[in-house]
Order: sequence, then structure tokens, then C-alpha cells
Amino acid sequence: MIGESNEWVVIIRDGKQISAGVGLSTFKRPFDTVAKFPSSVKEVAFNAMQVTTEMQGIDVSATLAWSIYREDDGPFRCYKTFGRDLSNQNPRSAQDKLVNSAQAVIRSVIALNTIENIIQNKDLITSAIMADLQPTMKGWGMWLERVDIIDVKICSGTLFQNI
Repeated sequence: MIGESNEWVVIIRDGKQISAGVGLSTFKRPFDTVAKFPSSVKEVAFNAMQVTTEMQGIDVSATLAWSIYREDDGPFRCYKTFGRDLSNQNPRSAQDKLVNSAQAVIRSVIALNTIENIIQNKDLITSAIMADLQPTMKGWGMWLERVDIIDVKICSGTLFQNI
């Protein structure tokens, strides 16, 4: 069994990862299962809306970049969690879980802060996402490469004009 230079190959025997690697070349035993999926970094864009402590709406646009967790049995955990969906260029179930989790964190951060604090300290959002999602994602066999806040919009037109 030979994997391409841009794909994970995971050898599974008796429900456990035997070996895994990008571009792995190995022999497959008769009762082994082989999982193959792309090793590329995936990026997903999303929005989250919430009201601040001043009860003003904010819309945050962001992107997340993620990859397979390379350590231990990370590739196997990811395959167990998301299955054949990983073989897609944009694995829908994985991306949806990430977006839903990140949106929840962003809404929580916005709800506990002022507009001024959110706009001036976008690191509040990115560091909260990294801190909250990384342990969960590790359990899913994923690694959060980066979080980028693209834009923060004030939803109230009159408030935006007054600023």
C-alpha cells in the first residue's frame, strides 16, 4: 500500500491504529483496514452575530485553518470521528462542527464585552477560540492551525454612523 505525497494513510487493525503517515508505504495484512484522506490544511470561513453588553449587535467574519493532528493516534481519531467525509476536499461534517463551535465561542466573547473592546482587541476572540477549541479538536484528531478575524461590523446603522 503506497500513499500519495499529499495524503494520509492510516492502517487500522482490530480497531486500533497500527501506523499512519503522509505518503506512507506499507504492507496491508488480510484483516487490516486502510484509510486514505488528504493531508492539506483546510480553511473555512464563517460569520457570528451577537449583542454586546450595551445591547448592540455585532457581526464577526472569520476564518479557521485546520489540519489533521499529527501526534499519537490523531489521524485515526479524525478518521473515527468524521469517516469517509475526510476524503472530500472540503469535508462538510468536520467543517460544520468547527464552525458551530467557533460561533458559540465568538457569541460568548461578544456578549461579555463592549463594542469598543471587541473592535480594539480582536485578539480576545482569536485567543478564546484557540483556548476553547484546541482541546476538543485534539479529541477529534484535528489541529487548529490559525484563526483570522476578517471583519467586525456594527449591525445598528445609526450607531455605526455616530462612531
